[in-house]
Amino acid sequence: MIMATLCGLALTVFPRQILAKQTEGTLNDTEDALTRLLGVTLISSGIAWYRTKDSRDGTVPITLMISRVFTSSAFLMAQLFAYFIQNKSGNNKATKSSLAWSDQMIVMSIFPTFLWLLGNLFHLFRSHDFSTYPQHNIRLNNHLRVDGWFMFLIGVAYMAFPIQIVGTISNSSNKVSLHVARCIGALYIGEGIVSLQAPGFLHERDKKALFLTRIVSELSQACVLTALYFFQDFVKLSGAAYMGIVAFPLLINALIGYFGGGTTIYYVSSPRKNDSKGE
Repeated sequence: MIMATLCGLALTVFPRQILAKQTEGTLNDTEDALTRLLGVTLISSGIAWYRTKDSRDGTVPITLMISRVFTSSAFLMAQLFAYFIQNKSGNNKATKSSLAWSDQMIVMSIFPTFLWLLGNLFHLFRSHDFSTYPQHNIRLNNHLRVDGWFMFLIGVAYMAFPIQIVGTISNSSNKVSLHVARCIGALYIGEGIVSLQAPGFLHERDKKALFLTRIVSELSQACVLTALYFFQDFVKLSGAAYMGIVAFPLLINALIGYFGGGTTIYYVSSPRKNDSKGE
């Protein structure tokens, strides 16, 4: 939690400085915007860890740790792909940029991510309670499932179609912006995994911590994009609208799940039994 929060804070406050030390070429505002989005999403993901740190349900930290293992693994694969494959491909016609990763990426990104993955695996293997509780058909659990599938599909879109995603935000894209978009997708899929497993959590407060995370994350991303649109004037209106269309259902679902009554049980109708005597 602490490492992810500190990394997210650094990416949000100093995106240009961090990327400049790992790249060769001229950066533009697109990389800054995507890096800030990644940063605020990392910071927001720490809310669930903080709100559930005293949970008596042993499945909660294990689920969060499994999500972190996947996220750090996807980060590492994206970084290795960007450094060893994208750099060798030369100028990509789709990106139209000569911006490339430097050897400093190994020191500042690949190696720390590898250590992050090892730390997550170490704590996960020390855990013993991998069981789960029944996922009852209640309103709160249904909102968690909706959140999980939304996050999973959006994350897949970021990882599979980074050129199209970046193209909706800005007119310029390059290897760096595509890599950051893939990292955002990896983080989204990791968050989706937690939401899909959360209906098995024992306590309602642990489930609602995920909705609070989503509320803060979506509002933070909206603030970043709004500020960039009005003050830096490079984010396309269509990109801001697209992000709004994607974020709005997530935000509404999270608000309903957090503030609504979550214990309403949806009963499945069944044939009535004839209990009358003599029949």
